[in-house]
Amino acid sequence: MQLEYGQQWQDFDEQIRAFIDRHWRGSPTPNLRRWHEALLAAGWSVPHWPVEAGGTGWDATQLFLWRRACAKADIPTSQDVGADIIGPMLWRYASAEQQSRWLPGIRTMSESWAIAVAEAESDRDPERMTTHAQWKGDHWVLRGIKTGVSHWRRANWLCCFARLNDEPAFGLFAVSVASAGVSIEPLATLDHSQEMARVTFSDVSLSSAALITRSSQATSLVKIFSSVEHSILSQSAIAQAQLDILDVQLARLDPTDAIHLQRQSIAVELEGLCALELRYIDALQRETTPPVPLDLLRLRSREILLKLGALQMESFGYYALPYPDEMLLHNEGPVGPPDAAKTVRQHLTRQVIEQYEGSAEELRDAVWREVSKRYKS
Repeated sequence: MQLEYGQQWQDFDEQIRAFIDRHWRGSPTPNLRRWHEALLAAGWSVPHWPVEAGGTGWDATQLFLWRRACAKADIPTSQDVGADIIGPMLWRYASAEQQSRWLPGIRTMSESWAIAVAEAESDRDPERMTTHAQWKGDHWVLRGIKTGVSHWRRANWLCCFARLNDEPAFGLFAVSVASAGVSIEPLATLDHSQEMARVTFSDVSLSSAALITRSSQATSLVKIFSSVEHSILSQSAIAQAQLDILDVQLARLDPTDAIHLQRQSIAVELEGLCALELRYIDALQRETTPPVPLDLLRLRSREILLKLGALQMESFGYYALPYPDEMLLHNEGPVGPPDAAKTVRQHLTRQVIEQYEGSAEELRDAVWREVSKRYKS
């Protein structure tokens, strides 16, 4: 399926492609730091933010074109979860003082965030989470243990979910990683990347300004951490880039191999996902009700990316080792196809992330509730 759009969006598409060619493909070796500097200079570091918060004011189609172009060029579209999740949360729920304190650091990429929500014993049920904050007259005291905290290596701040002891409510706190009582322990992962960590809060003292928002319902706060809309609406572009990598590998294999049929099946599913994304974006442009729940797009994109990752690993054969980073340490360089190490790590990471974003059954339940609500109305 080809995206058809008006002249203004064609001009915009050419503009962002030229920007990518100049600042990413034009570099002898693509450099993330130089790319971030170029984004800042152009005012594009947080394109999905509103103008008053330092964003671009791009509409849904422009954001789709931007993320699609970045996916094709295999470059990240944001620095970390701060730009995609924490920033939008702050300008929706935080006070003006809190926004002026944290939004500039996220926009300029001088400060990074990580999210501390999951707990070992809660099984992703926010009502069972035990991390709690006690108000002591002029400050909060935070205690608890969070597991599976990603993006922790460069994080200056943690957004922590906690139960408020003195009332039947829950809150989200901004906690500096340098605070006394904050302990971070890297967790072993299959690919040895240590991307996850366990964070312990031992009587961490927090000012009243550290509480970003509160709610009597835990689920309403946890939903804030779901993937933001603009990124969900670009997953087909990410999958297409992965499909292109797969095609390079499949060209080396026997054309009669059954794996080619599996590839075609995924390609058909990908076309369907792209069609749903375009219909959703069209509804946003016309300010009408989207044709399908957003969770359906999240579910389909996840299923397709996991299927695609598994097929990529199958195509690499014994080069699809579970420890790709170790292969890069060999004096001879990476062994096997050049994309094998990166692709395997991406697939393993997606499988880990799925465990913390909720199961497929939970997403299907959310879709069913949304569809039922529409029929009742």
